[in-house]
Amino acid sequence: MTHLLAPARGIFVLAGIAVAVLVTLAGPAHGHTRIDEYSVDIASTITAEPDLPGVEWELHGGGLLVEATNDGPSELIVLGYEGEPYLRIGPEGAAENRHSPARYLNAERYGDVAVPPVADPALPPDWILIDDEPRAVWHDHRTHWMSPEAPSAARADPSRAHHVADWRLPFTHDGDAQLLEGEMWWLPAPSPWLFLLGGIALTAPALLSLRRSPSADPPSARRMLRPAAVVVGVVALANTAHLPDEVLAYPQPTLDVLSGMLHTSIFLIAGLGGAAVAWRGGRVAPAALGIASAALLFHQGLLHLAVLGAAVLPTSLPEAAFRLLVAASLVQAAPVAIVLLAARRRGPGREEPSRADEEHSLPERADA
Repeated sequence: MTHLLAPARGIFVLAGIAVAVLVTLAGPAHGHTRIDEYSVDIASTITAEPDLPGVEWELHGGGLLVEATNDGPSELIVLGYEGEPYLRIGPEGAAENRHSPARYLNAERYGDVAVPPVADPALPPDWILIDDEPRAVWHDHRTHWMSPEAPSAARADPSRAHHVADWRLPFTHDGDAQLLEGEMWWLPAPSPWLFLLGGIALTAPALLSLRRSPSADPPSARRMLRPAAVVVGVVALANTAHLPDEVLAYPQPTLDVLSGMLHTSIFLIAGLGGAAVAWRGGRVAPAALGIASAALLFHQGLLHLAVLGAAVLPTSLPEAAFRLLVAASLVQAAPVAIVLLAARRRGPGREEPSRADEEHSLPERADA
């Protein structure tokens, strides 16, 4: 009876991995749509800001997000696109004016939304508290490029940087008019081929088991899968760097952080778990390795594809390392697929027993 449980355990592990992947595919990978959105070619920088006590400014995602902190005693009010009060940041926390059109226009990257009648800049402010802390993070159309197409100068000569525009963000501090000033630059992205070649070099050891001399016996399917399992496991382990990056890369709501970490964790568990099952061997090893490789390909590769073609990345990691990690997650699927096809061609044949099979077969030999 016990010898029948060993394959069953492997099947249950494989089923658990498959369910985890399918459930996550059905859910929204919200944190990773932002990685795609915030990987851009135009970077905004702050060139001039008033020296005000307790006031700090920061841009994220190439200018897609503006962060303002006001730890001083005086109120800071960010003005909207029609000069109306939009945000109030000060000792009482951060609040948003319900009557400001900017409140609704900033909900979409290009401002393509219908502004409701309540958004009347002529009305007195109706402040809605958005944070107890004196800090606000918002999407502002003045600090980023408002087109999905690159500027004409960049299209004409994409090999060098181009100054795109200067921008100004008006605000008041203690009732005095102030300006935050900056500029936008289009930056050429590094060639993705360098990172794809690096990814190929890092994942090529998955094919090591296919090398043998003509006189040598062909390796068992279990031995054929082991180098590929190691490669998949290492790539999955390296991708755990995304977990702290969800918190550190750019400001986002706590629920979005937790959602992104959950989705990343599920796929990484699928990658690590599938690699472990494939290393152990058995009937489910090829399927487990295929699921592990597919999980990395989809969630850590394809969902991050924009990273390879963008100049500015939303990450706290070194940008070259981030690009190489995405490239490795993409290209590992090719050598793994080759190994799986080779193992399948080999057919069932004489297979080395897994450790679990050996353990459960001992009593039977003793009884005999």
